Amino acid sequence: MNCMRGLLSGLGGLFGLVLLACASGPAAAQAAPPNCWDVTYAALRHRAAAPHPPYITYAESAELIVDGKTLMQSRPQITYRDDGALRIDDDGFVYVTRNAVPGPPELGPYGNRRSMWLPMDDAADPSLPLIGTVHSRNRTMSCANEGIELYKDHETYRLAFNTVFPNRPSLKALWVDTRTSEIWKVIVSGAVPVGFSSDERRVGLADFEVELAPYDNYVVVNHVTWKFNFREYSQTATFFGEYYYHGFEFPKVVPAGFFSSQISTSR
Repeated sequence: MNCMRGLLSGLGGLFGLVLLACASGPAAAQAAPPNCWDVTYAALRHRAAAPHPPYITYAESAELIVDGKTLMQSRPQITYRDDGALRIDDDGFVYVTRNAVPGPPELGPYGNRRSMWLPMDDAADPSLPLIGTVHSRNRTMSCANEGIELYKDHETYRLAFNTVFPNRPSLKALWVDTRTSEIWKVIVSGAVPVGFSSDERRVGLADFEVELAPYDNYVVVNHVTWKFNFREYSQTATFFGEYYYHGFEFPKVVPAGFFSSQISTSR
């Protein structure tokens, strides 16, 4: 047990290495990990088929830290609708938007795009057998299964992605449950969610680490962080953003006009 604890703390929970180093006898040959793209597609199909609530209400705790000092804090109450709309109450200032910062409380695929990943059970002619499915591989991105990793008590495949366009937003990593195909963590690059006075096109991208957890019958985002080192001429600044989502509820209906596009305030 001491050997396992030491490896878990020193290697970040790399499950395969724990078993190999702690075994008392000769190590048995291990099968090659499943193809990275196959695991990714299975995870997307699982997400598309999973239950998606019509509404998610939650509280968000957001903090922006610059060079170690807190620059901004907010505690909005948010209601998310399954078509991507959000109603945000930020200290009495209420508005509706489709721009979720840093992102929605669940992973995609979203809306009508889910049908692209669901089985064709309702084919027009059921007498015609389904002989296969085809997915187009992204020729600008590579995918590698780096093996099994224990992530928050979940045995996961850690998948790493690389793109030939590093200056564009892209998927960087996935932690996919080896048994259920559930996604428990994502790293994705995206635009820094703060404004800069310099040319926005030269600012660059931040890596967003998105963590998920089960609540009731759903899997939702509960923690997001990002970090960005900004440099302009001789001046530098380190930005760190952190968001906690909590207090989840899943109402089936909301009052009429709840998502009116008109911006309003209430005290």
